[in-house]
Amino acid sequence: MARTPIFFLAFANERPDELLDLKEERSVIESALADAKEDHRIQIEVIEETSFGDLLQKLIPFQDRVALIHYAGHASADRISLQDRPGSLYHKLTARQFANTLSHFKNLKLVFLNGCATQGFTDELLDKGVPAVIATSRKVNDAHAIQIAKNFYFAWGHRKGNKSVKEAFELSTASTLDEEIGPHRGDHAIARKVISDSPQSTMPWALYWRKQDPSGINWKIYRPIPWKFIFVLAAFAFIVGVSGMMYQWIASVQNKKSAYHTPYTPMDRISGIVRNVDHRPLSNVEVHILLDGKRDTSLTTDSKGGFHLLFDKEMNYQIARITLKKEQYKTFEEHCLFESWTGDTLNFQMEAELMLSPKMSWQGTYGTEAGVAVIATIGGKKFQAVTDSSGYFLLQSIPRRYKDVVARIEFRKGSFIETHNIKIGQTIYFQ
Repeated sequence: MARTPIFFLAFANERPDELLDLKEERSVIESALADAKEDHRIQIEVIEETSFGDLLQKLIPFQDRVALIHYAGHASADRISLQDRPGSLYHKLTARQFANTLSHFKNLKLVFLNGCATQGFTDELLDKGVPAVIATSRKVNDAHAIQIAKNFYFAWGHRKGNKSVKEAFELSTASTLDEEIGPHRGDHAIARKVISDSPQSTMPWALYWRKQDPSGINWKIYRPIPWKFIFVLAAFAFIVGVSGMMYQWIASVQNKKSAYHTPYTPMDRISGIVRNVDHRPLSNVEVHILLDGKRDTSLTTDSKGGFHLLFDKEMNYQIARITLKKEQYKTFEEHCLFESWTGDTLNFQMEAELMLSPKMSWQGTYGTEAGVAVIATIGGKKFQAVTDSSGYFLLQSIPRRYKDVVARIEFRKGSFIETHNIKIGQTIYFQ
């Protein structure tokens, strides 16, 4: 699942008591993007009084999610002003430094530099792979910058807008008055005479993009609902549904005709339910049914433990031998006489092999001799017992896995020793 893209809003004011109303710009941008944030289309992160360290500290943890960076503050043709720490002079971040920093953010699609004469940043940013940049060709006043930011983000981020970056930018610049009123966002420490030749009536903001990568200008926060595709899909589903209903109706009519013309054959059945000792149904039990020793049928029980076998009633079967097999259960076999069977569902119960004790005992007698030591060597282990007054002995705690294994058994009394190889489980009688 794709993670929510992050919009970073960075603000830096060289002289907070003198120049820019950045809090107002932040407010109008967040208000314009309220729909997108509420719908979880974007996540907004804000950095105020931005220093270079703040910028890196905020950006790096979200390196693969940063989609937009908006900068508002002082700028010039080749650098922007960032505050080193509260109350100190600003750090001048050059276009190349800024572009090199952002080149590591592979999902970054748009950079909006809302300061004076930021056009000098565009080549560096585009060369480093940023798909689109909004920048200015000359000085801009504060009210003008706030207005275009508000218009752009509202046109782009409104849930009913469905505008791309390019469409939203064109709409915002067309609806923004080009007036030079109030303080400017030029860098007071750096002269910007190179832009003074630009006609003041020309809109200073422009959208730049990489010609080989139009993803930045075509980016939409909201995409229009493909009603045409939905309609075609719904129509296709309707046609398929109607066709299926017609097919079923035709098949049912044909089946009725076939049933009408086919002579009726009386049928009988064997039905049963297989359960364990806890009366729970057992599925996937192998059921083998032999009718009068002739017809052998195999089937398996369903999820409810049931099975059903239909056969021609006129065959007059007399005996059904039913064998049930399932892994980890003891094989069950039963004979059913048809003449005593009412046709009701038969109930079967299977005992699990796992219910048997993991240990077993082995008994025998050595005549009537008492005090004879009995030593059985099984699987490298020795099991011992002593005959009682009647010659009876019992070897206990033998693992059941040794059942039917041939064991070496010794009978000792004094200097007398007698040895035999005997299959475990057989009752031993010696005279």
